[in-house]
Amino acid sequence: MASSTAKAAPLYRYERKFVLEGASTATLLQRIASHPLLFIRPYPPRRVNNVYLDTPLLRDFFNNVDGNASRRNTRIRWYGDLFGPVGRARLEFKIKRGLVGTKQSFPLKPFIATRAMSSDIVRDILRQSDLPAEILSETTSLESSLINQYYRYYFASADGRFRLTLDEDVTFFPIATRAHSLLGQVQEGEKHILELKYAPEHEPQAHQVPDALGLRIARNSKYAVGIAACRFHGTLI
Repeated sequence: MASSTAKAAPLYRYERKFVLEGASTATLLQRIASHPLLFIRPYPPRRVNNVYLDTPLLRDFFNNVDGNASRRNTRIRWYGDLFGPVGRARLEFKIKRGLVGTKQSFPLKPFIATRAMSSDIVRDILRQSDLPAEILSETTSLESSLINQYYRYYFASADGRFRLTLDEDVTFFPIATRAHSLLGQVQEGEKHILELKYAPEHEPQAHQVPDALGLRIARNSKYAVGIAACRFHGTLI
């Protein structure tokens, strides 16, 4: 008999991304609202903020750029204002295994987000939070590498099989590697990122969602795009 303290296996799902240019937010919202799968809005839209963590040599960035089948991003995420008191933030590991992915998430103590989210400040937040020892150990070699923010709309199909998110106003804030202070900001431009999420058992029907919207899958990682824009002049090496 399995132990009652055994960890549940992580739930993996498909996450398909589409980069949309040249269409207004109102047009895209109307297209989604008229989709035959009857998408509804389960949550109001909100601003999403992330502080990404990576090794000094940007291991996770290069794993993403190289298209490694097994890779992950580490981030601190919260909602609402980018700067000021943050009462409900989480440490997240976004894990990719081939075409499917999952996420591990851990609550963090409240903190004040400022324009200088240095590696030392982030490590202090993690140390003071009630994180499992092995998770804290995994983050000790990581540094603050990027901050980003975007505005996100949420959708779910009426049958519950498919979820969509639509992101706009994607903005990157580079973190100086030596001074550890937040530099200016880089705007993604007039782009929207649409992401389709669903369980593996719904893969045979998943094409119905982008087909009805006239979309084609495009590889996109906000973290990789942000690091490229802020450190490599927009070039994905």
